[in-house]
Amino acid sequence: MKNIKKESSHGNQVSIFSDGHEIKNYHAKTRRAFCFAVVLVLLSIFVACNKNKEEYPLTGPDLSMADIAGTWNATTANFSSYELDDDGQPFFMDIIAEGGSFTLVIQNNGRFTSTITLPGEPDNISTGQLGFDDQWLAISFDEDPGEYEYYFIELVSEILTLRGETEFDFDDDGLEEPASIDLVMERA
Repeated sequence: MKNIKKESSHGNQVSIFSDGHEIKNYHAKTRRAFCFAVVLVLLSIFVACNKNKEEYPLTGPDLSMADIAGTWNATTANFSSYELDDDGQPFFMDIIAEGGSFTLVIQNNGRFTSTITLPGEPDNISTGQLGFDDQWLAISFDEDPGEYEYYFIELVSEILTLRGETEFDFDDDGLEEPASIDLVMERA
């Protein structure tokens, strides 16, 4: 198979002859293939970015956001950790026993605001987005977009219970330690 290239008088159009078959507009086809490849790469990047920004539905198998929307006040708000403090004891914080409060405000669209108040300290306010990942409550905090925590959730007789893994600054050193959270809340 011998290829013969012949440049036409129209500038950049090249015809290639191979065994008597002419392939016209070689450069135009090459440009189209290049553009197609660029579109595929951009589409792949778009799909990969969207996977990091996963959105969970507002309805789970047993509950919906409408069921839990409202203001909730904790009767139990415990944070515990397997890490040890300077005395060799596991970190533990009972917000209510310390004279504090934990309030959670949930909107129908899944937006939430949680407020931890402890005597003599500024309020610790967090905001974010809630959704359901099957029977789990998926929580994305605005300070860590795209990162999720997954909590057990139960609503029985207007008592909302949440349990899961999170982070909490037990010793006010500005560093959050891995922690478990146990919340039992009543509708305000």
